[in-house]
Amino acid sequence: MIADKIKCGLVLVALTASMGVFAKEKPFQYIEKNSRAWNIWSAAGMGNDLQDQVVPSDKIGDFLDTKTGKVIDTASNINTLKLGGVGGGTATGLGLLSFALDALGPEKQPMRNSFWYWMKDTGQTAEEARDELAKRLLVAARKVIIGNEFTTDSESDPIEWHLNVIAKANLAVSLVSIFSGGTSEGCSQVPWINDGSFSNCQFKSVVYTPKKVKFDFDGTEGNYWFFSASDKVIFNNINFIFIAKQGAPSKKMPSYLFNELIILDGISKEIGDGFYIYIAPNTTYVSPDKKVPYPMLIEKGEHLLFVRAK
Repeated sequence: MIADKIKCGLVLVALTASMGVFAKEKPFQYIEKNSRAWNIWSAAGMGNDLQDQVVPSDKIGDFLDTKTGKVIDTASNINTLKLGGVGGGTATGLGLLSFALDALGPEKQPMRNSFWYWMKDTGQTAEEARDELAKRLLVAARKVIIGNEFTTDSESDPIEWHLNVIAKANLAVSLVSIFSGGTSEGCSQVPWINDGSFSNCQFKSVVYTPKKVKFDFDGTEGNYWFFSASDKVIFNNINFIFIAKQGAPSKKMPSYLFNELIILDGISKEIGDGFYIYIAPNTTYVSPDKKVPYPMLIEKGEHLLFVRAK
């Protein structure tokens, strides 16, 4: 009887604590004058270091949706890199942008690649939600990499072989090795990277245990698991790993193997609603000599810039 009362007491305490958290939570208030990228960034609690850049409407032309900052005809703009005026065409005026982020340290949110996600709570625990997302990212990466004419060592492997759950650190790591040219030699298109080892070219995602929230980004009320990227140390992230040969000038040589942006776009589409990938400036290759020059969000394969028209 006493044990039952204790159990009931614990349940009541847990419910009260949960209700208390929800009672204080309010839906994010979308600010229409700002870009969709900025609103998503703010809703995720990413801080104030990254602000919209204001560009004259006549400089944007038909490259961006002037209301949301969404890149129009994303697929075409990936291929030509009409980002920030680096390519040609109507985006040239955006080359005047300056986000003034150089003074920020590498631990600051705008200077590192990350992602966040509002996942529907279907009754799973926080740990189950974490492991579920890690598996989904692994499967999505595998599918997209193969779809872009590369191969992976995990095509026929059980997912568990490439998923490392570190319970003490509350995280799960997914690793997908990338092989080019249909061979077992990783990164064979990049001569200064070691060949023949599964660990030399990899897609890596790090997923931390989420927290429970009441609203998603759009303010829809419900039960969600939120995967955050706001902490300086503990943040969800996606990266490509390239390990150079011993003695190779890895700091001077580009790590280009493929259009990384296309891979991230595909993964974004596969995960779908509520999932956002953030690309920090000059971190993501689209060709051997070009990187995405400005901060950008990816939402279901669409590119969102921190830009608004005036």
